[in-house]
Amino acid sequence: MDQDWLNFLNRLKRRLIRVLDVLSVMVFDGVILGIGYALVRVAETLTGSGSGFFEAARKISSGVFLLLYVTWVGFDIWDFLKDSYKG
Repeated sequence: MDQDWLNFLNRLKRRLIRVLDVLSVMVFDGVILGIGYALVRVAETLTGSGSGFFEAARKISSGVFLLLYVTWVGFDIWDFLKDSYKG
């Protein structure tokens, strides 16, 4: 096979792997968001949302969860970019 075709197939393979990697990150991040949302809703149902303390705790919990999510995504993007520029 011609070297141009081999280079093309290698680039195509690398791009496909990158796309699959990004999709897997998105799916796992979506699962994490879904679990966090479900936990907050279950806690709200069990304790009742009329309590002011629960509302404050829910807002703090949402903020902490969002911070953890952003950190997680930041590390995923960092790994992706690091691997992209390495290869």
